[in-house]
Amino acid sequence: MILDSAEIFLKLFNASLIIICAVYLIVEGRRKLMYYRIPSIGCGNDPLTSLRAAVRFRTDCKMLIQEGYDKFKGGMFKLAMADRWVVMVTGKELVNELWSAPDGKLNFHKAVEETTKSRFSFGAAVTENTYHVGVVRTRLTRNIPDLFPEMLDELACSFNDEFKPSTEWKAYSPIPRIQQIVCRASNRLFVGLPKCRDPSYVQLNIGYTLEAMYARKTLNSYPSLLQSIIGRYITNIAARTKEAVEHLTPIIEERLSILERSSTDYSQLPNDLLTWLIIDTDKKGRNILELCQRVLVVNFGAIHTTTNTFVHLLFYLAANPDWLEILREEVKSATEVDGWTKTAFNKMPKLDSILRECLRIDGVNLWSLIRIAMEDYTFSNGVTVPKGALIAAPTFALHTDGSTVQITGNQPVNVFDPWRYCNSNRKSERLDNQSTTTSWDYLPFGHGKMSCPGRYFAGSELKLMVAHFIENYDVKLEHPGPKPPNVYIGHSCAPNQKARVMVRTRSM
Repeated sequence: MILDSAEIFLKLFNASLIIICAVYLIVEGRRKLMYYRIPSIGCGNDPLTSLRAAVRFRTDCKMLIQEGYDKFKGGMFKLAMADRWVVMVTGKELVNELWSAPDGKLNFHKAVEETTKSRFSFGAAVTENTYHVGVVRTRLTRNIPDLFPEMLDELACSFNDEFKPSTEWKAYSPIPRIQQIVCRASNRLFVGLPKCRDPSYVQLNIGYTLEAMYARKTLNSYPSLLQSIIGRYITNIAARTKEAVEHLTPIIEERLSILERSSTDYSQLPNDLLTWLIIDTDKKGRNILELCQRVLVVNFGAIHTTTNTFVHLLFYLAANPDWLEILREEVKSATEVDGWTKTAFNKMPKLDSILRECLRIDGVNLWSLIRIAMEDYTFSNGVTVPKGALIAAPTFALHTDGSTVQITGNQPVNVFDPWRYCNSNRKSERLDNQSTTTSWDYLPFGHGKMSCPGRYFAGSELKLMVAHFIENYDVKLEHPGPKPPNVYIGHSCAPNQKARVMVRTRSM
């Protein structure tokens, strides 16, 4: 009997489908077996308990990570998120292996893309071509000393606007005001005057940052199959980007016209981030939309971390007024000799110490060194993680492990000690103890070649903010007591949203 072509096609199709399904089941079974061999925290390996654990991840992540760290220190464990497992590595050997592995095996950029949902928040072009990261790492860092006076000027103006001069105590919710200050000071170096003081432009960047944070937290709460559908509807990122184009188009067009007249003479262009973004790409990259997206992305990185860290510091100082006087004396001594310069701020070990301690205890994330396995990867302890696995190191648990982390101080490692890092007279140790110096056991900025490119800018900005604030204001908590407790949502750590501080202008 001769089969017609339709029957032959159907049989071949069914056979192919069976083969594809069999291969998928084999691969998926092998993948699940790899995960099964890694201990779970808060659940078993079955779908029902892992789903319950994913719900707990949002509210009890800090506790779950600490439990895993205490049980499997020096090894590995995994936690259930809504859309995947995250594998935690602990101990010096495994942490060093994580950050130093080649990108082709354990990839940082892919991990950032998946955890921040950058294609929804930042756009495909900016996600795929991240040259702005190099601009921040090199040009912005190199220009910090020269741009110090501009940043200080903007901080003075913005603090004055947000905390009105008054010798009477006034209550403030600090987070929205510090967002304004950070955005203005940062954009003084990003796009310059007068745009950095435009209220609608400032609010645009703050709104964009909050939208991007909301998108990340929301999408990470849903299985991956639903993320692409939900991501289109939950934010106003597109509208924010359009607004940025309206703000920046005249500025960009003016700078492009200058370049057209003299393509190699940059002396007529302002020395800021927007100029560096323009000159560090080719003509195709000088697309106005993409340039605006990059400015927004850099703002996202600048506003969120710096605001949170400063508010944490503000709460610590408000709860411990004796620390204020110690810092004031140091700032006064250094600036009397070198003025309000980068040189002077390099001579403030106590300010650096309290900032480093704040980043150690109150960092914005409970994990760091995130990577995606680009292939099945076997660690030196013999444990294999499957291709596509999300891997990280637990920062808070590692930072507060007294048996592993060798740090000095008068307090245990899990207690905030503002002067923990300022007691050394050796230059090498002082450099190691700077707030921006990373190591395998100090990870708020990551470590290695993928460490945060903007950490030197953030560190300089934070020091200037703290120094200017304590020089010009007194502060205390609205309700006397210890520092208000942090807020933890998933793996994110934020300062208390409800606590307020009392501020008044100092009598000089």
